[in-house]
Amino acid sequence: MPGLPILGSALALRRQGLLPLLRASQKAHGDIFRLRIGTKDNYVVANPEAAAHILQLNAKNYTKSRSYQRLVIMLGKGMFTTEGELWRRQRGTVQPFFQRQVINDLASTMSKLIDLRMSRWQASLSQGQDIDVKFECRALNLDLISASIFGMDLTDEDSRTLGRATNALSDFVERNRWKLLPVPSEVPTPRNIIARYNRWCVDRVADRVSSSERAPGNRGLIAMLIAARDEKGELAFNAAEVRDQITTLLVAGYETTAAALSWTMYHLAKHPEVTARIRTEVDRMVGQRVPVLGDLNKMPYLAMVLNESMRLFPPAWVLGRRSIEADTLGGYSIPADAPIGIYPYMIHRHPDFWSRPDEFNPENFRPSAVAARPKLAFLPFGAGNRICIGNHLAMLELQLCLAMFVQRFEISVPADYEAQPHPYITLMPPEGMPLRLRKRAG
Repeated sequence: MPGLPILGSALALRRQGLLPLLRASQKAHGDIFRLRIGTKDNYVVANPEAAAHILQLNAKNYTKSRSYQRLVIMLGKGMFTTEGELWRRQRGTVQPFFQRQVINDLASTMSKLIDLRMSRWQASLSQGQDIDVKFECRALNLDLISASIFGMDLTDEDSRTLGRATNALSDFVERNRWKLLPVPSEVPTPRNIIARYNRWCVDRVADRVSSSERAPGNRGLIAMLIAARDEKGELAFNAAEVRDQITTLLVAGYETTAAALSWTMYHLAKHPEVTARIRTEVDRMVGQRVPVLGDLNKMPYLAMVLNESMRLFPPAWVLGRRSIEADTLGGYSIPADAPIGIYPYMIHRHPDFWSRPDEFNPENFRPSAVAARPKLAFLPFGAGNRICIGNHLAMLELQLCLAMFVQRFEISVPADYEAQPHPYITLMPPEGMPLRLRKRAG
């Protein structure tokens, strides 16, 4: 798309914000276009066919974009930021823990933890009380991650620490992403010093996890990493690599699933008719008992609602890639070494594939509607060999949480509140998400 000399689209980005600029540019220029910020050309992809080409069909020609290196200060060199042999070794070691059957075996533990957390909400709740759903969903998700993956308990103070540090580091990364002349993170500027302090805060929580996992008899995921051996019989991961994996799982898993649950609660608050229909389904199938794994496949509307929420606000809202050699996407020539952003946020709102694309409409996920769309018209967790390793765990958690939530609570939106997505690591509003909760009548 055209822009000013030298500045390119930097002024438009500052004036409009990233998401409105991308949507307007797609409308004006189509599903594949070039966005220039300063002297840098960034290629934007908002088409499922092109996304499939990059992520699946010709994935060998694409690596993660250099923008992920900016996340190293936040996540370290874990699975989310690494490439090549190091990534394959990390993923291969962790993958067995995330197989569907292993995850399914965690369902009863997760149900008990969700029941405990929501019982605390009930006990402390005044009728019509506003709560910060963003914080509460983060705390709930940390309960589940720490117990089911790490085999230990983390506290609400740990959740506050991770929340503050994640917000600050997300802001730091996002500000640097579009700077014309970004300052290297090693330079001791005030912003870089603050960023390193926030990473230190995250590391302190990760160190607590690592210490717990080293205890005799612990069989959690990180205990597996600590004990893992390579083909020479030597330790596969040193202490720094183990900590980076913990940080990746804590921050990425904690933030993304909590964001998906928060946005779903927001949509329920805005659409009481949807809440009523979910509640009818849950009451018929589960009644007042705690849901179990076998109940979930019998509640299809519950999954439709979750998918529709993740369509509008996908956990992985942008996927950065870089071309290795020149390629062609949808008739457009892409040079070698070109930064490319695949935007599920835009694909999920494409009018060719979605009815009323900007509205919340769970009917988009009726089986017949799903069958009529290209597969990658919906990719909330990415696609290809780098699809989110925890996608099955996230869906299990989200389904259990939502079923148990509608069993216990009514939810509404405070007057004059409208949640606005903010493009950090997730699309959560940075200031929180206040919603009004009350105990379910009867």
